[in-house]
Amino acid sequence: MASVLLVSIGPVQDFIASARRCGDLWYGSWLLSELAKAAAAGIVDALGTDHIEALIFPGATARASLSPGSDMAVANKVLARVPGDASAGQVAEAGRVAMASRLDDLARETFAGLGKRDQKRDRHFLEGRAWDQVRDLVEYTWVAVRETDAPDGYDRARREAERMLDARKGTKLWRQPLWSDSARKSSLDGVRESVLHEDLFAVAQRAPHQAEWLRREYGVRSSERLCGVGLLKRAGVREIDGGRGVRARFFSTPHVAARPLMARCKAQNEAFERYAAALRESFGQAADAVLDGAPEPFHAFGRADGQIFFPGRLSELAEESATPEALTTGLESARKALSFFFRDTKTNEPLPYYVMLLADGDRMGLAINATTSFERHRELSGCLAKFAASARKLVDQHLGSLLYAGGDDVLALLPLHTAVACAAALRLNFAQALSGFLVPDGGSPTLSVGLGISHYNEPMDAALGLARQSERLAKEARNSLAVILQKRGGSPIEVHGPWDEAGDTMPLAGRLEAMIEMHRRDEVPDKAAFDLAALGAALRDSAPQLVAAETSRILGRKQPRHGHAERIAKDHLATIERWGLSAPLQLANELLVARLLADARNLAEGPIAHAKATE
Repeated sequence: MASVLLVSIGPVQDFIASARRCGDLWYGSWLLSELAKAAAAGIVDALGTDHIEALIFPGATARASLSPGSDMAVANKVLARVPGDASAGQVAEAGRVAMASRLDDLARETFAGLGKRDQKRDRHFLEGRAWDQVRDLVEYTWVAVRETDAPDGYDRARREAERMLDARKGTKLWRQPLWSDSARKSSLDGVRESVLHEDLFAVAQRAPHQAEWLRREYGVRSSERLCGVGLLKRAGVREIDGGRGVRARFFSTPHVAARPLMARCKAQNEAFERYAAALRESFGQAADAVLDGAPEPFHAFGRADGQIFFPGRLSELAEESATPEALTTGLESARKALSFFFRDTKTNEPLPYYVMLLADGDRMGLAINATTSFERHRELSGCLAKFAASARKLVDQHLGSLLYAGGDDVLALLPLHTAVACAAALRLNFAQALSGFLVPDGGSPTLSVGLGISHYNEPMDAALGLARQSERLAKEARNSLAVILQKRGGSPIEVHGPWDEAGDTMPLAGRLEAMIEMHRRDEVPDKAAFDLAALGAALRDSAPQLVAAETSRILGRKQPRHGHAERIAKDHLATIERWGLSAPLQLANELLVARLLADARNLAEGPIAHAKATE
């Protein structure tokens, strides 16, 4: 009889979360997918490449899709059905060997590129310790259960494998690390010791002009310490196009934040060329790096990274130039050129915020358990693979950057003006992909989406934490959207609601869209949100009738269009009141989030012209 083989590869969440830069998160997500994909490929190869149908999760239909650097993203669990004439243990071991080999290849290439020009590399880079840490990183856990000849033999074996895997993870064996000593810990997570000798940083402190050289040679700043795993994430090369030497790039967070401006000015070739020439004259090679730093060309801007549209980032460019002239006259000239660009294009500095989107399928466990046959499980896996492929296209269409899409999980960076629309499109695609699979209480699996809005200078682990918090908020009710806005120096603003609501109540995404357009036409004053928030706090425990009456009174006396209208138009006032007179704080939060999104859309599309109200 056949056996069900279930493999888990970890750690997942902690490994991905330990990131200070976008590149750390981007590469870490890809690395785990590559390792799981290598394990799946090793399992298939052990059975014979004509046994691709033995693989259930991931939903690969051809061996080529499991090749290094392929577009397929793989979750951290691999499920396969091993024929009775094969040893499940040997097949599992083949998967582990293939995974370890892929990790070694990636680490070898990364470490070989570090410190090439450092004459004291052997002292400064503790490569042996780095290898010990990397090879201790991955936990490869597997269980196998033989099927019976009963009609539900496969289903019973798979459920037992899930139970055994959970038990196996709870009996983890620990051993003393090979590298433990008194060295400083990694700045990413504080777990492992640094593999960069302190002498390297002492040089940078004695000679500040060496700090930029240090960063380029080892990918760290003078205040950072990285372990072997951290260096792998920081300096690792992510290959695409089947691993044929084509190297992928990633979006920086300021680049994503600047996308609304870039969308507005995509045809402003002459204005941008003047600005780019001024940057090259001011900063030399440092300017060339950012003018060719984006992952893909975008109309008039080519491969320019959007960070050049933030005056604060120009100071960093000046520092990287490492010349006294760049820090004085060069910086002044660059800032003046940027102000001329804004003047010529009739725009302003971009908003310094971007969105991290985190989506997860609801009731997927129920759907998997309700799908009892091996053949239907393969169909389910194939549908999830198609959804993941569509997620990449949708994120691209909305000017974002996909970090990960595998199974029912999506992680992406998006600009403010497209994030809600992208979330809605992902939700519809997921529903369509899974429409043929039912859960016991009726209906199909749904998608909950969390949007975390962060400042581009926030550490990446903090931004990821905000996105996870918003995803958890969305999943409390399931089939929901949640948005958390974290402005610098303020408390987080949370809004959440189902994608579909009963009766004539407008869902959250629709309310936000309507509020965005009201803000753009200046049909509701900004002060209304702050007054409603204060009301919600003051009347938190009051009777709903009192809260509703006071909310209506506040809205009724507000003057939109900067006081040119005596009060909010009756039809708009009626619409806002339907959204929730008894929940002024929620209404206030939605108006505040919509205000920021409206500002981003104005930047991307231009403000809406309107006549003064004469009411």
